[in-house]
Amino acid sequence: MIHIERGFNMDTFAKRLRIAMDDRGMRQADIIKATGMTSSKVSQYLSGKRSPKQDAVYLIASVLSVSAEWLMCKSDNMEQQAPSNPVRQMPDIFDRLDSTDKKALYSYAAFLLSQPKYQEKGETAVG
Repeated sequence: MIHIERGFNMDTFAKRLRIAMDDRGMRQADIIKATGMTSSKVSQYLSGKRSPKQDAVYLIASVLSVSAEWLMCKSDNMEQQAPSNPVRQMPDIFDRLDSTDKKALYSYAAFLLSQPKYQEKGETAVG
């Protein structure tokens, strides 16, 4: 796993995290629910008091559909690059995850299915 460099700027990460949340219309509670992180941890990320581990950055970026590199201030491009064929890659990606991350992915899928656009189509939440 790649670690965030020593020069990582928490204030800029916190600002970009807030920008992404505002842009996506998400609140702190939405991030907590989608990631399974504690409210304290997310609050500390937002205030710049805590440095996230790389896996947390990627999880948050996934939830917000933004580039993890942008969140870490390594890129000026906020938009997440879509894989060439994400549907075919999902089983392999899922198989490589440990049980904790599989649960987090499942929680995120349940969160997505709880959103109004899926409820309006008659879809039901996972679980």
